[in-house]
Amino acid sequence: VMDLVKRYRIRKVLIDGANPSVIKELKAQRGDLEYPNYELLNEKVIEGWLNQPGKYNKFVPISFRSRHSIMMAKVLELLSKRKLQINPKFTKLIVSLRTATGAKEDLSYDKKQSSYTDCLDSLQLCCYGLRSVVLG
Repeated sequence: VMDLVKRYRIRKVLIDGANPSVIKELKAQRGDLEYPNYELLNEKVIEGWLNQPGKYNKFVPISFRSRHSIMMAKVLELLSKRKLQINPKFTKLIVSLRTATGAKEDLSYDKKQSSYTDCLDSLQLCCYGLRSVVLG
């Protein structure tokens, strides 16, 4: 992860908040010794980190548990407005979108019935990080 951050000058890295040890390790590699309890952080704090410049809190934990509906809604909106197009060579991502089935009212999907769920989770994190200005 750190090699990709350096090589591509990535400003923010959104990480599944369910694994705080990964976030702590990445922060330690950057020399950041602050280790808040990521599971207990207020959502407003996370939102602030997401919108601040990249030098502060480069690694942002996102809770799928509390944000899955918002993230999936953003993916669906981008796709429906044709602001997000997926290259056909990303077959696993396409399959993950096609097999994402579940409760439609909260936009969740059954990971046991879906394929390549990590691909879909990654897409949701990428889209969640987009500012509303981009969405227009």
